[in-house]
Amino acid sequence: MQKLIMHTEEMSSRINKSNNVLFFFLILFHIPPLFLMIWKNNPWLTGDSNRYLALSEALRNNQGYGLDNIGGFESEGVRMPGYPLLIAVCKIVGADSNFSIILLQAVLYCISVWLVWRITVKLFGQMSGFIFLCLSSVYPFVMYSVGQISPEISTVFLLSLAVYLLLEKSNWRIILATASLGVSAYFRPNLIFLSVFLFLSIVIADRRSWRKSLLVVGTAILVASPWVIRNYLVFERLTPITVIRGTGNSLMLAFWSSRVSQRSLINYGMKGEVDEELKQSGMIERISEINRQIGVPEETFFAALEPYPTNETKIKADKLLGEAALQNISENPLAFIKLMLLNSVRMWFSSNFPDAYPVGLKVILLVEGILVALLGLLGLLKALMNNISENNFLLILLCGMLSYFIITLSWSHTEARYTISIRLFVIMFASYAVHEIYKLTKNRFF
Repeated sequence: MQKLIMHTEEMSSRINKSNNVLFFFLILFHIPPLFLMIWKNNPWLTGDSNRYLALSEALRNNQGYGLDNIGGFESEGVRMPGYPLLIAVCKIVGADSNFSIILLQAVLYCISVWLVWRITVKLFGQMSGFIFLCLSSVYPFVMYSVGQISPEISTVFLLSLAVYLLLEKSNWRIILATASLGVSAYFRPNLIFLSVFLFLSIVIADRRSWRKSLLVVGTAILVASPWVIRNYLVFERLTPITVIRGTGNSLMLAFWSSRVSQRSLINYGMKGEVDEELKQSGMIERISEINRQIGVPEETFFAALEPYPTNETKIKADKLLGEAALQNISENPLAFIKLMLLNSVRMWFSSNFPDAYPVGLKVILLVEGILVALLGLLGLLKALMNNISENNFLLILLCGMLSYFIITLSWSHTEARYTISIRLFVIMFASYAVHEIYKLTKNRFF
């Protein structure tokens, strides 16, 4: 019996070594496209990057968490502090270079791929894990975020780490996983309620584990508490996320996306361009009217709150834009419901690409994005139908997490980048679907 145990352990060790060799071999295929993304995106700035960099600089200069504006230094009410803190650390270690941020994100991306690969192997076996590594190496959409000064890759890592920790449900792993989910909200505030789905998944999978679910509640509260206290001391508001949430301008932008083309809105949002379609739609006139009520120039850009100069004007803009959006939606709710249904699908793949991209490349990227999303849905449904008892908890959790993005984003956002945080798991389920299709065709034709 002892010899059998030793032989089993030896075989397991060999398999693990073989798996690690396979991973490091296949991760090499990720390096060329990753390098290309980083090189092409230089200087790695998006519409949000400058504010993150400025907030980070203020932290490094011991000014506090905020920025100078027309009335002097003002505490930040729009952006969560996680990413500016990460930038500050990178700049301290990396000789004040923006490339140090990108380099860390590349490392976090590779670690995330390893984590989700291990999860895939655990849930669906070696072959699905192999397919995952192959698919992720030719899936450019997550890689693209590596080359941007934006918090997406940080949340990719934190969500991947949380699920990996939950491969075993020990108390400490549950605490650390909950902490990881909680910290992700310090990077993207829309992730604040992911811990709720962890709590529900534990209860649904095994009602006898209700004590473990209490660990989730306690840890989530502890992780969120520092920011709640800070917001109360600074703004006299008890909230675990940003005081100025940006739901008003997001809702207004979503409303107009049901009235005008995506291309016109993208050009307005990315470049500030106002074309004839936007003028004729009445959007520019309506925004000018709201901006006059706020007390800022009529042409103030509303797609983000940063152009509104002070916290006071940002709060007022968020409120008035939200009220106007709700009024518009109430006049034609059916059109907005259709938009929500469309967004719930469109957020899982990129459908708009830079004009500089050749038409053929745009078609390839669009087809790839749609195909992986469809395969991911098929793989998720197949996994739930199989209802493997050993993995039931994680499948419930992942199903809940994927649904969470639809619930929280489909009514206010039209950009696929907001699902980047969870996209590696879409690839995981797509890999499982490919494996199942392969087994089905192999049994039928061979």
